[in-house]
Amino acid sequence: VKRNLDADIGKAVRGGDKTAVADLTALKRKLVEQLDAVVPEYKAARQGAMAFFDAEDALEAGKKFVTQNRTLGATQRALAAMKPAERLSFAVGFASELKAAIKQSGDSVNVARQVFGSQQNREKIMLALGKRSFDEFEQFVKVENAMDMLRGAMGNSTTARQLMEMGLAGGVVGGGAIALTGDWKQGIIPAIIAAAVRKGGSMVDENMTKNIAKLLLSDDPDALQRAATMAAKNPAVARTIEAIQEAIGSAVKG
Repeated sequence: VKRNLDADIGKAVRGGDKTAVADLTALKRKLVEQLDAVVPEYKAARQGAMAFFDAEDALEAGKKFVTQNRTLGATQRALAAMKPAERLSFAVGFASELKAAIKQSGDSVNVARQVFGSQQNREKIMLALGKRSFDEFEQFVKVENAMDMLRGAMGNSTTARQLMEMGLAGGVVGGGAIALTGDWKQGIIPAIIAAAVRKGGSMVDENMTKNIAKLLLSDDPDALQRAATMAAKNPAVARTIEAIQEAIGSAVKG
């Protein structure tokens, strides 16, 4: 039951349901307290792998590991002692804590570049998440940052105008009136973004840039995950997302 609760907490964390996370965590804590009281050996067995991380459970262990300095070999042995549900909770806790730390940094784009640009950090994150999940997580963070940048730019009249002017200079005709009326999620804004990217000198596919821009502007909650999955599998998509960030960054500076 405890492992099932761990799995459910992990799902709630990934889904962003903070109320469910709080309720399930409180329920699990009460259950564990009762189990520890009835069978003291259970506490020792349960905390065996978690003691290495100074944590009560796998989710907390994952969160703490973000700021802990542990040797990779010892960490790998501690993770190997976890059951599958605990291992998943650990990965969820680590990913959610790291993503939150990057987002709260105030300069999430540069911080993300520093985090994923360090080989030591990459090895640590890959150990916590696994190779496949690492690739998607890295791209999800970058995609989310690009989305925040793009939406923030379109919500700022000065930056929006600068982007529009870059787009017009890049070959988009007649986009200004539509952009200023707020119809920015339709084809004209992705076209302006694509033109701004082209003007910035990035050698990426224009149609791909437009499609990625549409995903970043979409209200569909699954759009970001689709973009991240695409970027993890296709380096050209990852380069396109970076080119969009650079174009927006140039507009902000302008």
